[in-house]
Amino acid sequence: MECRRLFDAETAAAVASAGHWPTWMRKQVIAHLTNRQLKKGCKPVDAVRAALPPLEGAFALAFLFEGYDDLIIGARKGSSLAVGYSRGEMYLGSDATALAAYRHDQLPGRW
Repeated sequence: MECRRLFDAETAAAVASAGHWPTWMRKQVIAHLTNRQLKKGCKPVDAVRAALPPLEGAFALAFLFEGYDDLIIGARKGSSLAVGYSRGEMYLGSDATALAAYRHDQLPGRW
């Protein structure tokens, strides 16, 4: 099954112009595109990979999926996204300061 770029031209155009929509609506478009990929049989990681390419502008996103209790997917473009971890837990945040109260360690590198 091909999980990449399965969008029709109308959907791709709608996503490309999402910068003109209210923030809540842009989030709905991303959720819709990801869910559309899941319904086609894609696994969560592949569904997110397929939903991101047409997005324009800066974003930092976290994806959680029902039935995947040990999975959190983070994606960013032009925005910061910090990854932290503790005993048996992982966190995503807007920056290291946002995770300070929760994290035991922060993954090195520029994310």
